[in-house]
Formats: sequence, structure tokens, C-alpha cells
Amino acid sequence: MKLSAQLFPEKYSVPEQWQSTQTYKLLEQSGFVYFPHSGYPLFLPIGQRVIERICSIIRAESEKFGYDEVYLPLIQESKLLEETGRADIFSKELFRIAGNNDRYILAATNEEVFLDLASKGLVSYRQLPVRWYQIADKFRNVKKAKGILRSRQFLMCDMVSIDANENSLWESARLFEYLVYAVCSEFDMHPLRVSKDNEKYVDFLIPCDEGEVKINIDVDERRTSYATNNDLNSTNSSGIAMYFIFDQTNIIRNISYQSIDANLKKVYLGSYGFGIQRCMHAIVETHRDKLGILFPKNRVVAI
Repeated sequence: MKLSAQLFPEKYSVPEQWQSTQTYKLLEQSGFVYFPHSGYPLFLPIGQRVIERICSIIRAESEKFGYDEVYLPLIQESKLLEETGRADIFSKELFRIAGNNDRYILAATNEEVFLDLASKGLVSYRQLPVRWYQIADKFRNVKKAKGILRSRQFLMCDMVSIDANENSLWESARLFEYLVYAVCSEFDMHPLRVSKDNEKYVDFLIPCDEGEVKINIDVDERRTSYATNNDLNSTNSSGIAMYFIFDQTNIIRNISYQSIDANLKKVYLGSYGFGIQRCMHAIVETHRDKLGILFPKNRVVAI
């Protein structure tokens, strides 16, 4: 790629005052991303190369850990979220399609779609666990968009495990944790693990001034926890990956399989994911040095 032949040639240099420039602004000023509208990032050629390399690393590691890739429609029927009650949770963040297609929405989350797909083809315990992932855009009408950390259209690797029992579900969760650390090793990053709800919700975070998650880091105890409003020494951080263990709630619906003893049993569901744009931001945040942006050598970007 010849930088001299690219648009915005003035951007392909280290901007002045870069040391005090926030990372998402640094990416914009350095020609990685452009924002035609707030919340809708446009990745320029050099930025797109980084994004594609991040995706290829996640794909390669996911396949090693037994995840199969699918591709889901970016448009889904709103009734899927309404049936599980989660349309109210996302509420005003949903992008609804007007006119004759008003029963459709732009994809904000995909657990229901994964489950609907499983309900069409799941028969026997021999098919479980199912571990799927996809890398595609999601759309949420967030109130305060911010760079590539919090945008209204964002690239996400979302994953699910559909398991036969609770033990299998927790095994899938542990498998995802190994996957996170394998991916982050390729990025030369060391995420902080923070959990709540008895380990049913886990975040993998990178300290970041622009981050929206406040955490406490106890160096002596080697422990990290979510901060409360009263914590004065909390650290801002940004999530790059997460998983959520669903209870046997309405979202599971009536999806069942025939067990080894020929009885019908309900499945268990885990939801996992990587924020692709957040990974890009975290890599730059982690590897900024006195010369500007320094990507992990031979790993994330090859120009």
C-alpha cells in the first residue's frame, strides 16, 4: 500500500501533541478511521488492514478452540426479542425499519437468532455442545457515541455455546477464557478479568482513560473488582471481551433435545464475544510509545 497514493495524505503522520491526544482521536488524526457522522466509523485502508488482521487472529484461534463460524442476517424479526422480553431491555437503542418492513430491526444482539437456528436443527444430545461465532456489524442507537469505543454501528465477534447441562455450560465458559488469553497473547496484551453475579458475567478489560468501566486494582492481592460510586481511586477501563451465562429463563424458550435416556431436556446458553473495534483501540492504547503508535511486530498489522 502506497501512502502517497491515499486520500488524506496529511493524516499519515504522527500528529502534534500526540502524547496528550486520546487514543480514539489519535487513530482519527493518523488516518486509520474517519467519522462522516457521529457514531458511524469509516475505516480507511490502513485502519481496515488492522481490523482484518484482528479478525483473522480471532478466527484462527476460535477454530482451534472448536468454534464454527456462521453468518447471520443483519436484519432480524423484532418478534424474536419481543418473545424473550429483551426488546424492552434494548428499548430505544433498537433501529427499527419503517414502512412495509416494520416488523424487522437491525441486529442489536443475536442470542435469539442463534437459538432460533438451533431450534430448527437440534434433535439429539449427540449434537451438543454447539459452539458458534460470527463476525459482523451490530447496530445500537446509543445516546452518547464516542469514537470507536462506543459507536452506533460496530463490528463484533459474537459467540454462543448451546449446552446439554450446566457442567457443559461452565466448561464452555472456561474454554472461552482460554480463547481470550490466546487472542490477547497474539495482541501482546494482558487483560484484567472482572466478574459479578457469581461469575455469570465476566469482563476482560484494558485500563484506558477513555473507558466507561471503573475498576479497582489491588496489586498486592492481585485482584480486580468493579468500582462503586464511592471509590475514589478507581481506574477507567475498556472492555474488549466478555461472557454472560444465561439462567434458565424465557430466553431459552422451549428449545429441547432428546437426552441419552430418551427424555426431552432443555438446553443451556452462554453468550460470549469480542469487540473488534475495542480490540483495535486497546492495542493502540497498550502499545503507544515515545514514537507514536507501535503495533505488536508481525502480529496485528502488515502494511
